[in-house]
Order: sequence, then C-alpha cells, then structure tokens
Amino acid sequence: MRPATLEDLGLAGAISSAATEIAAEVGWAIEEEIGEVRPFRPDAEAALYRALVEALLNAKRHADARKVTVKLQQDEAYLEIVVTDDGQGFASEQWGQAAAKPGHFGLLGMRERISLLGGVCKIASKPGEGTTVRITVPRDRISYRRSPPDPRASPGCRPARDNAGRSGCRGAPSRRR
Repeated sequence: MRPATLEDLGLAGAISSAATEIAAEVGWAIEEEIGEVRPFRPDAEAALYRALVEALLNAKRHADARKVTVKLQQDEAYLEIVVTDDGQGFASEQWGQAAAKPGHFGLLGMRERISLLGGVCKIASKPGEGTTVRITVPRDRISYRRSPPDPRASPGCRPARDNAGRSGCRGAPSRRR
C-alpha cells in the first residue's frame, strides 16, 4: 500500500515531511539536503520512503542523537538517500555489514526492500561516532518504462494535443455501426 503522503507530496516532499516530523518528536536539529526528483514507479517510491522512515526510526530508538542529516540526490544513473546521525553509534563489522539483532528486522527489512529495486543499503557506524545509512538505487530500475501516466487521463480518455499545442482529453473513441 502506498503511503498517502507520497500521493500528496511526492517523494522529495514526503521525505522532508517525515524527517521534520520525527525530528520535532525527538528534539533533533535536522539538516535537509533534499533535491527535487522526477516521479518514479509508485512501488519504488513506497519502498524508498519506507526505508528512509525506518532509518529515521532506528535513529530515534537507538542513537541518542542531537542532530540528523537527511540527503536526497540523484544524477543520471543513481538515486541516493543518506541519513546520518551524531548519536552513540554501534559496532559494525565493516561498511555495509551491520548485522540485525535477533528479533529486530529494521536493518534487514531496509536492505531487502532496496535490493528488490536493484539497489544497496549500506550502514556505517562506530561507537561514539554516529551512524550513516546510505541507500543507492539505479534510476533505470525504478523509473517508468515510458513517461509517467498523465494524472488527468481516465479510462476512455486518450491524451491529445490540439492545433494550438494544448494538451487535453479527446474522450472515448466512438463506435460506428
């Protein structure tokens, strides 16, 4: 199920809203570097949003942080989300290999969601140095195969342009007998 906030705000707005809301609950200073991104497939946006929220909730539950930074950026090939906190951190074996605790599936769930999109979710943390969650997904794996659907289109509506170049709906095709 797609979160309503994605429908209302798009991916960038939903990420900003979640970060601001959770920061206000906890009392973090929040720094956002959120660039605009074009629409992606709804299932991909939902997975990215849920992974971001899980990263923020993990920081809320475990980090004892004062400041959290959220970044959303893209280039021609990749979309990247980075969540960094200045909290207590934890011992991870190496970059990207933080193990989930028994009975806790937050990190594992984030990784699975992102791997289904062809991406990676890496976690870096050291005791006393905070934690960084870095989500990187190839854009071609989450993009629409064609242009995103026209939200004005409805069943039976065929997008069309008139002689002045304005777009609109031509309506359902008529049947001749």
